[in-house]
Amino acid sequence: YQEAFSPVSDPLLQQILSIDPSLSTNPQNFPRWIPSVALGVLMRLFECRPNSAVAFADFDWLPPPDLSSPENQVLAAEPAIGDPIVTDMKGIDHPCYLTTQPDELCDILYPTDFTRIASFTRGILRRDNERRAMPMSVAAMKQNDFLLQYGLDEVNKTKSWTGYSPMIEDFGNCSVLTVAPHHLCK
Repeated sequence: YQEAFSPVSDPLLQQILSIDPSLSTNPQNFPRWIPSVALGVLMRLFECRPNSAVAFADFDWLPPPDLSSPENQVLAAEPAIGDPIVTDMKGIDHPCYLTTQPDELCDILYPTDFTRIASFTRGILRRDNERRAMPMSVAAMKQNDFLLQYGLDEVNKTKSWTGYSPMIEDFGNCSVLTVAPHHLCK
């Protein structure tokens, strides 16, 4: 397997970068994963339903892979910002997507950069503003902040007798992107 870098020719990626060129740049000129499918979904959603209110949740941080076995020490891909964790169905982590066996089923988990996705979403909304019936707000926040702001009653209902709330105290590596009309935002 060999990884190669070439000029951007993918139409979806070209469209994404035309909306937010900062997605491909960083101060260290280090490779970066761009969540083109997620951004493409947002573009299509607001193209078809310009007044949609949405909430997307995902991991914003993932632990490094456990590469303690000797066969998993070889890295075949250039390290990049937002590298995924590649884990096979036996629970074994791999250094990158290029080092798994061709017929091996794996989960490929990417941490989501919610600040960048929020910035991109603002770019979509600015670009298509004339199609929108009302002004929209975009926010990226940690999951516990989102739940305390929009679901406090439900959070209180799920507390244990000790006061522990798994919805608030667990999953500290999750965030939420919200897009909603200004008047619906608290």
